[in-house]
Parts: sequence; structure tokens; C-alpha cells
Amino acid sequence: MDALRAMLKKRGGGDLSCKDKVTGITIVHDTVHTGVVEILKMVLHAGASPHMINLRTGKFQIHYAVERGSFEMTSLLIRRATSYNIEEEMTGNTLLHIAVMSGHGFVIYFLISRCTYPRARNSTGETLGTVAAGAEAQCSAYAPRVGLKTRQMLAKSCG
Repeated sequence: MDALRAMLKKRGGGDLSCKDKVTGITIVHDTVHTGVVEILKMVLHAGASPHMINLRTGKFQIHYAVERGSFEMTSLLIRRATSYNIEEEMTGNTLLHIAVMSGHGFVIYFLISRCTYPRARNSTGETLGTVAAGAEAQCSAYAPRVGLKTRQMLAKSCG
């Protein structure tokens, strides 16, 4: 961590938002993939943009944080987001769709509390209720409890 801090200071505000030519990812995408919150804090503080899309996947950095189920990374990135209803380019899935599909209850609750649009449909027309039912059917034995809680959260926010 100290070496990274020193490198970020030494760069003197260089372009931390440049994309890898092969993978299309930025330093923030890569940091979210590693899952180390402290590194994400450092690169954001050093000026890396959280608003860059990976053109190969159609995902912003926050999509990966939600997919991971990382509340800390999601909350760090959402504080810098221009919208809570950012859709993936290829699927049209919102952050809430991704959280529901991934079964991350705490992230779902957090996104709902931040006024994400609960009635959104993705590019195939799936609502959050449809996605929740599909995720529940594909998950493990504890899925009915998680699915029920998700459906209850969604019902409260849609009602």
C-alpha cells in the first residue's frame, strides 16, 4: 500500500483514467476487481474517474462493485455517481437488477434507500420481480428466504 501511495503522489496527477487497449479497463475497474477497498479509496482520491465504461462489457466500475456485493465499494462509487440508475450498455440491467440477480440483500437495501428506480426494465423487458424470481430458482437451498426478503423489499419500494 505504501508503494502505491508513493506512486500515486509521484505521478503528480497523471491520467489515471486511461484505458488498457486490450481489455478496456481502467485502474478503477481493476481496483474493484481486486476487491481491496483501501486501494479504491486511494485511486479515487488521486483523481481516477469512476465514470468510465468498459466498452467490451458495457459496464461501469460500479456495476462490478454491485456484482461483487461489496457494500463499501458500491457506496464509495455511488457517492461519485451522476445517477443511481446507471444501466449496463449491453443488457440494460440497472444496479438494482444486478444486485437482485447476484442475491446481495444488503446492497439491494442500500440501493433502494438511495431511490433507485424499482420499476425499471432491462433490455429484455425483465422487471426486478422477474429477475428476483429467476435468481431464486437458480440459487441454493437458502434462496427462498433470501428471495422472499428481496421480494418484500421490492414490494415496499414499488408500493
